[in-house]
Order: sequence, then structure tokens, then C-alpha cells
Amino acid sequence: MHFDPETIDLARQLHLSGLDWQPEDGDPFLVTAELPLDLPVGRIAVFHSAWIDGEALVDRVLWLPTWDRARAWLAERGFHQMTHYSELGKADIKVWPTRENMSPVYAGHAQSSLAALFQILVQAVRDASCEP
Repeated sequence: MHFDPETIDLARQLHLSGLDWQPEDGDPFLVTAELPLDLPVGRIAVFHSAWIDGEALVDRVLWLPTWDRARAWLAERGFHQMTHYSELGKADIKVWPTRENMSPVYAGHAQSSLAALFQILVQAVRDASCEP
């Protein structure tokens, strides 16, 4: 699983914005501090609850939401519609609640589709209207 530097930086912004991420098996993360597992700082790994409790990792890793988990988070907050355009080296994504309700619209533009989606998550987390 590859996460480019832009996507990792946006994941940090998500964390600082207050995204409350509850880890599920298969969620990738970046190791940011020493862990009770033999994983070096700076390594990307995948969470498995059989190895360690997610609560033990909260302050020691940076969660890297997958495309599906990020889309599910938006859908839980009522954002069901999306346009997605990408070509080599750039991606544009817009999301909005329904076909009838086009406001608010969040947009992301980045080098990868996942980074563009993370930009949208950062906007949505910071927007009080997206509180669950």
C-alpha cells in the first residue's frame, strides 16, 4: 500500500483537525512513535486487532484512511453524491449531499485521488455542519 507525501501530510491535517478515527482491521497507519510491536518509526503498516488493541495505538500512529473508509465517513454525514475526474498526475473530486441539495459542496484537487479526497475530509471535519 503506497501513500505519497502529499497524502500523508493531509492525513496529519485530518488528525490535527480532530478526525475521530476508530480503527478497523485492515486500516493502514504510519508509525510515528515507538510501539510494543517490532515496527520502526516511519513505517506504514496495517492494523490487525489480533496483534494490538487500537486504543494502544491512538497517540503513536497516524491513521491513513482508505478510499472506502473515507467515502463511508462522508456518507455517514450525508454526502452521497460525488464527481471524480483523474488523469496522470492530477485528480479533481467534488462531493455534495444529494442531487437536489447541492450545498455545501466540498472540492479537492491534488496529485492523487486519495489526496484529493483527504482534502475534502479536512474541509468537512473543520466545518461544524458536518458534525455527526
